[in-house]
Amino acid sequence: MERILNFQHVHLLIQHREFNQANKFLETLLLIEPSESLWYFFKLFIASENRRGQEIETWHKKITTLFPGTVEAKIAEALLPGKEISIAIKSLDQALTMDIHNPYIYYLLGNYFRMDGDYLNAIKCYQLCLAVDKEFLLVYPNRMHCFNQIGDFYSAFHDLQNILDKSLNINNTILEDQMMANLRQAKK
Repeated sequence: MERILNFQHVHLLIQHREFNQANKFLETLLLIEPSESLWYFFKLFIASENRRGQEIETWHKKITTLFPGTVEAKIAEALLPGKEISIAIKSLDQALTMDIHNPYIYYLLGNYFRMDGDYLNAIKCYQLCLAVDKEFLLVYPNRMHCFNQIGDFYSAFHDLQNILDKSLNINNTILEDQMMANLRQAKK
């Protein structure tokens, strides 16, 4: 139960681009549960979203060393800087065969298709991401870009509305303090 709550908290912080808060929380989680691959994945994902190559390489190495053959390792392979888009997509496709309910895989696939100029496949992946997690807020700006690129301005505007409606800044210190207190208690 606590793992699910911790996952939801980190996921929510990431969706609202509160990466500093998510990283602080993850540091504590890694101290408490150093064998939980998901916390390493989130650190890698945040480094990737912030385009921090050295951090991506660090978390890639940790994940592929500690958790070889896992979904997280396949995703880590895709996110390694300098990876060709087609190879990254193959790694993510392999990860998808291992976990079809992981919205992060669809999101990352969408990003790679978008970077490659394949806007229709990117949109499809973003829609699959939202089908798995309707509150995956990071999708909207990227999908809006794709809609603009293919001239679907109505859908782009709809995504802009979603960004404005759903992207509430969650500087909720009470929630943060409560979650940190729960973690400290669990550590004892």
